[in-house]
Amino acid sequence: MTAKGINNEVRPALLPYIHEQFGDTAEASIQYSISEGKAAINVRLGKEKEKSDREVFSNLVTYLKDEIKLEHAAVLMFYTDENEEYIWNDDF
Repeated sequence: MTAKGINNEVRPALLPYIHEQFGDTAEASIQYSISEGKAAINVRLGKEKEKSDREVFSNLVTYLKDEIKLEHAAVLMFYTDENEEYIWNDDF
């Protein structure tokens, strides 16, 4: 995957998924690291921590791998309430 592929293929498929799964307050940034040869995806959730978040995050990573066919990425998910807190990460 290249930077062009991230913008032309991943971004259009991922952003609707993010809003569908996490709501309209969720934000996602997607970048491509040439030096690492992979995408860097940050998802910021405008909500408080819930017990189901680990499963939701796992579903996101599965979606990236199986549906979008992204081979390598660093995925991070954050809360963005007043006490912003890092929650989950995966690097594949």
